[in-house]
Amino acid sequence: MDKKAEFNLDKVRKFFDGELEKHGATHEATNWGSQASQYRRFEILSETGGLKGKSILDVGCGLGEFYRFLKKEFKTVDYTGIDISEEMVAGASKLFRGVKFETRDILKISGSDKYDYAFASGTFNVKFKGNEKFMKCAIERMFDLSKEAAAISMLSKYADFLDDFYYYYDPEKIFAFCKTLCKKVVLRHDYMPHDFTIVLYKD
Repeated sequence: MDKKAEFNLDKVRKFFDGELEKHGATHEATNWGSQASQYRRFEILSETGGLKGKSILDVGCGLGEFYRFLKKEFKTVDYTGIDISEEMVAGASKLFRGVKFETRDILKISGSDKYDYAFASGTFNVKFKGNEKFMKCAIERMFDLSKEAAAISMLSKYADFLDDFYYYYDPEKIFAFCKTLCKKVVLRHDYMPHDFTIVLYKD
C-alpha cells in the first residue's frame, strides 16, 4: 500500500462538524440511525478479544461513545480516541474529563505508537474521493499499530437500502485485501443486513 497516499477528508470533517452543530452531543451528531444500532456495532467489535485492562485506539472516536461502552463492559481500559474533527474531539473531552482524545489522522500516526487493539466503528462510511484506497491504507495502518488485533465495521454493498451520500464496501474484496496482511482474518456479516465487521489478528 502507498504509504505516501494523500486524501482530502474535508468533506467528511465538515459533515460531522455540521452534524454536531445541528444535533449537539447526541448519537445523531455522529450520524448513527439509532443508539441501539451504534451499540450493536460496539458489541461486535468488543468480541474481538479480552479487552479488560488493554490499551485501545478508537479511530474516528466522535464524541467518545465507544469509551462509555468499554468502561461499562470492561471497567478498566487504557483508551485513546482520535478523530479528524477538532469539534468532535473538543466535545468528547468535555463529556469525558481526563480521557485521552486527540485530533489526529490515522494515516499520520507514528509507527512507534502501539496499542493492544485498534478499532473503527463506521468511521469511513461517508463517500469521498478515494474511499476504497483510503480504507485499505487505514486498515493497514491500524493493523501495524495493533499488538493483538484490529477491527473495523463498515457499510456493506449488500445493504437493503443504498444512499448516494455513503460508500458501501464489498465484504469479499475487503476480506481478500486483509488476507494479504495476515493469516487470521474474521468477517462478520450476521448482525445487521447493511453492515459488516472485519477483524485482523496478529499471528
